[in-house]
Amino acid sequence: MKRAARLLSAAIAIALTACSGSNVIPAGGALAPVKQAPALTPAETTNVTFTVRIPAQTAAASATRRTPAFVSSAAQGVLVQAYVHPKTEAPPAASFAVDVSAGSSACTPATGSGRTCSFALPLSSGTYDFVDTLYDAAPANGSFGSAKVLGVGTVTQTIALHVPNTVAIAIGGRVASIVLGPARKVAVNTAPLTYALTITALDADGIPIVAGTADPYDNPITITTADTGAHTTLSLNGAAPGSSATTSLSADTITVSYDGAGPSGYFATFAANADGATAGAAGFDSFNATLTLVSFLGSGETQTETIVEPHNTAPFTATPAANCANVTTVGAVSGSGSTETFVLGSGTKAGTCYVTATSETGAASVPIKVDNLVPAIVTIPQHRLFAAEEGSTPSIQAFDVANGGALVQTIAGAATTLVGPAGIARDSAGSIYVSDLATGSIDVFSSNASGNVAPTSTLQVPGFGGQGLPRDVGLDRAGDIFVLNLQATAQSPIEVFAPNSTGAAAPSQPLSGYFCVDGFDSAIAVDPSGESFFVQACGPSTLINVVPFGATQRLKTIALPTTFASAAAGAIALDVADDVFVTDPTGSTFLEYSPQAFGAATPIRVGTGLANPGGIAVANDGTVYVVTHPGSGSAVTTAIAVFAPGATSPTSTFPISNANVVVRLTL
Repeated sequence: MKRAARLLSAAIAIALTACSGSNVIPAGGALAPVKQAPALTPAETTNVTFTVRIPAQTAAASATRRTPAFVSSAAQGVLVQAYVHPKTEAPPAASFAVDVSAGSSACTPATGSGRTCSFALPLSSGTYDFVDTLYDAAPANGSFGSAKVLGVGTVTQTIALHVPNTVAIAIGGRVASIVLGPARKVAVNTAPLTYALTITALDADGIPIVAGTADPYDNPITITTADTGAHTTLSLNGAAPGSSATTSLSADTITVSYDGAGPSGYFATFAANADGATAGAAGFDSFNATLTLVSFLGSGETQTETIVEPHNTAPFTATPAANCANVTTVGAVSGSGSTETFVLGSGTKAGTCYVTATSETGAASVPIKVDNLVPAIVTIPQHRLFAAEEGSTPSIQAFDVANGGALVQTIAGAATTLVGPAGIARDSAGSIYVSDLATGSIDVFSSNASGNVAPTSTLQVPGFGGQGLPRDVGLDRAGDIFVLNLQATAQSPIEVFAPNSTGAAAPSQPLSGYFCVDGFDSAIAVDPSGESFFVQACGPSTLINVVPFGATQRLKTIALPTTFASAAAGAIALDVADDVFVTDPTGSTFLEYSPQAFGAATPIRVGTGLANPGGIAVANDGTVYVVTHPGSGSAVTTAIAVFAPGATSPTSTFPISNANVVVRLTL
């Protein structure tokens, strides 16, 4: 982890050397025996000389430092104890309290800065457990009284007579207080979050502690997290995540991971504790708007936006983009506490722009898209439902939904060049766009095309190795062509082509960063403003990713139920208010989500009574059309189930008589 504790000197040592002879104690060194064992005779002893290097102040630590390394610059006294090995409850064989303050005669200025202090301890030959304790005050009459412990070091060493003896003792800093950072992380809770939690360990005098593998903290630090729903975990150095992690080294990395599925107003707290230390605390808050899309369909409409920020101390801000002039009106922020609101209103100009709500700390923001269809709404006639069909005779068929689903239009034959139709969409003029997985193309047909007719234009989608794999297609109000390309050359499955692109045109805007390794992308839907919604199966979960037009990162994700954890993730559609509809191809339902849904949201409607549903389309009046496959075995048939606005079960069905597989629908 990145630590202020790395600011201490790397050239700090406690060393012991020995030679035979009489005891030598530096005058003024204030060496005082403490519970000393019976005196040893000079013939049996050797003088073990201790040297302590104390830094003058904190300094940058070296990554290649030699050990022992850490001694607090606040050190004024040392208690040296030598226990006959193995150490028991018996008093030490020798024990001295030593003054190592700047005024002690035992100390001399060190080269560069700081001071070096030396003193001797008489010991007989044998194996000892040495314990050195650093204090922030010099001893008085052999006692440290109320002085504070700064660090403790232990080592086992054999001392021999008549030969030099060198003993190195690494001091582990005694943690007295802990500072966690960032103290408050504010994040938009519509997406997962990962960040490093910094830990600064301080000794009793507020000196940051450097803890290496040879001199770990004398009292390790344990960090725990608390939240509602176990959405946040901690990981030490990349190990398996959990609700706690224990660190002993300055270089340890504690990673916070939030799964993005917490409820509105979610927050998590972290507590850092070490034995005898003042605890450290931190946390992060969610920050979200209840809506991420505002659509105005009529003049004078307004929409109240609610912002939730659990621990705010000042109002958030709502800032319209420059192109929002006359598209929307933005009211002042009102309310207090964790929930505040402002009002958006329809402007006098049709268009799309973003209003950004920013947390009071400035650490997080959420864009709120305003799609103003006033003063005019451009729509196409919706009495025909178009189906892309793959099979022995690839085709596009249209059904008159106002006349019981009667077949009124078929596009099929060699001239169409259709081989593997996979997706279908229409532009504002009614032209039909078909993505073909087999040919790697987007074929465009006129709205009244019928029979064995050639496309009016073809866009060849590029991909790795040449040909792309366009699984689905969608269009915005401006005519931009959105392609879900399974062989996209950019770091994303979504590619955007300029209106009326043909031939080998390159994407005008590949959207980056919206895919998972080994994922499976199945369907895309695009709203009039160019915001795209695409279904992506990612390992054990299936997501709906929401990507604003021209964005460099997704706005949010909606986590679908585990029944969607399949490589055959469902089809997707939007209604005029940007409600999201998605089918479960392995089950019997479709789900409807509100525009404000994010994370593991609860659908606002579940449509039932379906059999392995496929394509889905939603009319402007709210009628939902879903491909279903009733029957079993060789008796399975294909039909269109019709759900009246708000209905949760089919109100009617009409069959599709040919043997093709209907993969997508559009109106």
